[in-house]
Parts: sequence; structure tokens; C-alpha cells
Amino acid sequence: MYLDDFLFLVVFFIGAHLFISFFTLGTVLWPNLLSFKHKRSKYPPTRFNRQRREVAWMADSGQMYYIPWESFHAWITTTTAASDSTFTRQVLLMMGIPDPDKPGNVMVIWQIPVGTEVNGLMQWECIRTFMEEGPDAIPEPRVGKIEREEYYQQREEARRREGNGHYYWQRFKDFYFGKYIAFRFCERVLRQEIGAFPAETEEWSKPLPKKERAKPSEAYKKANAIQKRQYNHGVKLWKG
Repeated sequence: MYLDDFLFLVVFFIGAHLFISFFTLGTVLWPNLLSFKHKRSKYPPTRFNRQRREVAWMADSGQMYYIPWESFHAWITTTTAASDSTFTRQVLLMMGIPDPDKPGNVMVIWQIPVGTEVNGLMQWECIRTFMEEGPDAIPEPRVGKIEREEYYQQREEARRREGNGHYYWQRFKDFYFGKYIAFRFCERVLRQEIGAFPAETEEWSKPLPKKERAKPSEAYKKANAIQKRQYNHGVKLWKG
């Protein structure tokens, strides 16, 4: 009696989880993937030009904007939503440009989920370091990243070390918790074609002679010096 009840609960829980997973895949992830595919093929990504100290961004209207790097905005937001039984926390790295239609306001162009404030700071720091110090100063983008085939290879190595029981249990967890679907989803997204930049942006992207490259303004250098001095004295970049 008790065993039957326990098995029923296990089967019910697994079935409910699989139903929710496939329902979410069909109603949320797949439509979002199609929408992302359309946008990715139509609109080029934001481009950072460190020699000009400018950022190129295409609006939904197809118009290109070239924003001075020193007026580019970035910040991190944290929101918490409460339900009857759980709390969910979302941390976003936000990036924006001065709103051309509303002077003094900022128009958000990117909202990137980053998990924690520290992750958001690290991602922004990679962009900032590229613009200020160059590509050689930022870490390799593959650090900490595991491709699907690499993960499968690691799983096979664990199988040889720990036996079939551990291997099949890991495969079940990969399927149950959506890791397999996540790998497939990311691979499909990365295969999408990226929208082409207009000819004027390609011309704007060409390297400049050293004597023509933009330099940081005095106000910018002064503000950076103040921030570095405060950081060296233990002032936190964020409150948490």
C-alpha cells in the first residue's frame, strides 16, 4: 500500500515535471527562438569601436546610431518577485544610450540576465576593458565554457571511473533538469545568421591611423581616477 502510494507520487511528480517542461518548450522557448532568429537575421549586433571611442547600434526602425563611448550607460538592476510559496530574484545588466527624442533620458538597448551582481560587473568589465585597454587585456571567452561534446566526453570519463550506475543517473538528471535541451537550444541560437551592417558602418569600423584615433576626454580621465582611488581604498562598486 505504502509502496504503491510512493511509486504513484514519484511517477506523478516526474510526469508533471516533463509536462511542464515540454509545455514551456512549446509555448515559451520555441516562439522566443523564432523571434530571436528573426531579429538576429535582421538586426546586426551592437558594435564597440575603441579607436573611435564610439558605439554603433541599430534601432528597430533600421536607423544606425553612433554613440560616443563616454555617454554610453550601463547599470545593474535586481528585482525580487514573491508568490504564495517562493521568491524569485532576477539580476540584469542593463545598457543604454541617450534618448535622441527625450534629452536627459536614457533609452535601454540591452537587458542581459547575469544571475548575480558580480557576474554582471564582470561582463561589463570585459566590455569596458576592451574599450579602454584593448582586446589583449580581456580573458579568453572560452574560459569556463563547456560545449556539449566536451560535456559528453567528461560524462564518459566519469562512467569509466564510477561505473554505469552513476552514468545512467547523470543521463537521467541531464534530461530531467533540461541540460540536454539547454545545449540544443544554445547551439541552435548560435547557428543563426547575424544581420549585416550597412556600408557606412563597415566604413566606420575600419582601422584608423594612430594619430586620428580618439582620446579620452579630461573629464572622463578625472572621473576614472577618482573611481580607481576609491576602489583602492576599499570602496565597493555595489552594495550587497
